[in-house]
Amino acid sequence: MRYIPLLWLVVVGGLLAPTYAQCPPNRPNPNLGGNRTVCVNQVVSLSSGDNDAQHLWTVNGEIVRQDPNDPNSPPYNQPTYNFSPPGPGSYRITVATYYAGCPDTLQDAINIIVDPLPQAPNLGPDQEVCASTGSITLNATVPGATTYIWLANGVQVGTQSQYTHNLRPGRDTIVARAVFNNACTGGRNDTLSDTLHLTIAPVPQAPNLGPDRELCARVGSITLEAPAGATRYIWIVNRNELSNQTGRRYTHTLRAGRDTIVARAVFNNACTGGQNDTLSDTLHLTISPLPAAEITRRGEPIPNGETIQIGSNTVTTVRDTFRAASQVQGNTYRWELYNPQATQPSRTAVGEEFIHTFFVRGEHMLVLKSINGACVEQDTIYINVNLRQGGTGLADVGSAFFSVYPNPSTGTFTLQAPAGTYKLSLQDMTGRLLYTETFQGEQREVRLSLPAGIYLLTLEGPTQRGTLPLWITE
Repeated sequence: MRYIPLLWLVVVGGLLAPTYAQCPPNRPNPNLGGNRTVCVNQVVSLSSGDNDAQHLWTVNGEIVRQDPNDPNSPPYNQPTYNFSPPGPGSYRITVATYYAGCPDTLQDAINIIVDPLPQAPNLGPDQEVCASTGSITLNATVPGATTYIWLANGVQVGTQSQYTHNLRPGRDTIVARAVFNNACTGGRNDTLSDTLHLTIAPVPQAPNLGPDRELCARVGSITLEAPAGATRYIWIVNRNELSNQTGRRYTHTLRAGRDTIVARAVFNNACTGGQNDTLSDTLHLTISPLPAAEITRRGEPIPNGETIQIGSNTVTTVRDTFRAASQVQGNTYRWELYNPQATQPSRTAVGEEFIHTFFVRGEHMLVLKSINGACVEQDTIYINVNLRQGGTGLADVGSAFFSVYPNPSTGTFTLQAPAGTYKLSLQDMTGRLLYTETFQGEQREVRLSLPAGIYLLTLEGPTQRGTLPLWITE
């Protein structure tokens, strides 16, 4: 307890000027009790404990007046004082007591911490923002909150009073929770929250239908897609707007010809400032017809996969002609002939007509590939060639018993066969004999000067005979 010199030297509101004659010998010391924490809506009743003394009350150094609204009114002079906190904060309240006739005053003080009432964060109204902004910082600060909890689409993302949310096109729900635990909550956790719905507009981008392309009508259709997020979509095919196609995806049916497709995406969002922004892309499609070709012989079609018979046991070679027939314009044709048991073609050719002289007995496979732009069809027939066995009773066993390398070559190549005596002959694809020789041994190098193309190389030994295609390159 402090004793302070008497300051009241004038009569103010009933406080008497000092006369030292009647100072009580046992004046009680004022006692306001211990410091405390209260809620902002709580009235704190204080008492000096001395009903006979004159009193002077102060709050944070300011004299308490009889009329709080009049700074010139007399000081408040009562033994009890009901303090109504004007708001959250820290307050120091003092009381000084005085008796007439005493040379000094007695004083006590108390510190009062005033906690705020819990209040929910305020994230503002729901809003639409542009994704190009990158991020948005939200503030949930409210007085007196002990902790904060942030949720983005149901997932906890922060524990501070502020949270920075990264913006990606779509719709996000942000929840800010403020947790209180103070005199206003009775020492228990009290959680208040606010929710913000963010609509994040995509940055307008032009559709990308990809490069111009050539497709086969067999595909049937193609699905094109414009970017998401546009307010509406417009599809135009060959200058005709499709009124029934307003979505971001459009499936186009393929028919032979050339189509021009335009996709327009119209944006009106936070990124465009509320105005329409239209972006577009154009795709040129070349749609090839199906070749619809078939293999014919002597004017008659041969069904795909069928086997035909040619030749007889009275001839050693047989020549035949096959044609590709179609009513579709613009086709090109590629032929592949496989000798019996061969895995690589013995001859290839292009054009509508395929003329071949068969020297090898057995079942051959003839493949026709019909091409029209992006469309490719394949037909296969099997040709069973019947030939007379060699004049010396040789069995035609194809090309299994000897090899040629390199093949293709520029005209110089090596024959490899089992040891023996052989007759070598070379013919072009029309059957014309170009070269022949006889040799002994297992290996023979041959040097020829021939135009580039495909030739038939036949090797005839004592007990077997075989034919291989020979490719000559320039």
